[in-house]
Amino acid sequence: MKISKKNWKYVFLLGPLLIAAGVTAALVSGVWDPLTVGLVIAGAVTIALWLLYLSYEQSFWGQRSTQASTNALIATLAVFVILGVINFIAVRYPVRIDLTESQQFSLAPQTQQILRNLQQTVKVWVFDPIQNPQIKELLQSYKREGGEKFQFEFVDPQTPTGKSAGI
Repeated sequence: MKISKKNWKYVFLLGPLLIAAGVTAALVSGVWDPLTVGLVIAGAVTIALWLLYLSYEQSFWGQRSTQASTNALIATLAVFVILGVINFIAVRYPVRIDLTESQQFSLAPQTQQILRNLQQTVKVWVFDPIQNPQIKELLQSYKREGGEKFQFEFVDPQTPTGKSAGI
């Protein structure tokens, strides 16, 4: 059976279809077994064969539109990779910067020194029926600076004893 030239575009569609089937089967089953990996590989090979056919038959890679599209695709992928790396680093190593003129959201150097040099664990209970977000943010700043030696907990004084909103 010979595939005519007009049917080659349908051969290309088979590649992404096989890849999608393999990835979907792996996501549904939760396991990358030989069948799912085989489907993904078959899809990639089909796409590669289609690209080889295009380059052989139509001098596909020599066309200006193909080169421009390839450059745009590579630049887009590079931007996504760079953004992904930046996001990974930002999540892995969080840094807080207070850009206000009066350093309104930063702890005073004396407070930072006290929190770093705590000799024993300090636990703060805040008795408030509604957790004030400003107080919570301040206590979280203390916790970041003091580490495990500083702990805090919000307690609702209106609930029966033993029930609290621990942080």
